[in-house]
Amino acid sequence: MNVLAVDMESTALMSVAMYRDVDLGVALIVTDELHGETWKIHHDSAKATKVEEEVTKALFKALTKI
Repeated sequence: MNVLAVDMESTALMSVAMYRDVDLGVALIVTDELHGETWKIHHDSAKATKVEEEVTKALFKALTKI
């Protein structure tokens, strides 16, 4: 299904979308990395903020074309 990442909330939305037979798109921004020896938290970084802004702009742009 070309899934690159999942979280609990997205999985619940995907189940509802499949049940209702509607399209669903999910954009995930990685803010924590749990692999490796240490837990890496990125949500407070300037890079994470920039990525969030870029993804939000891209989503609005895509939605206006629908």
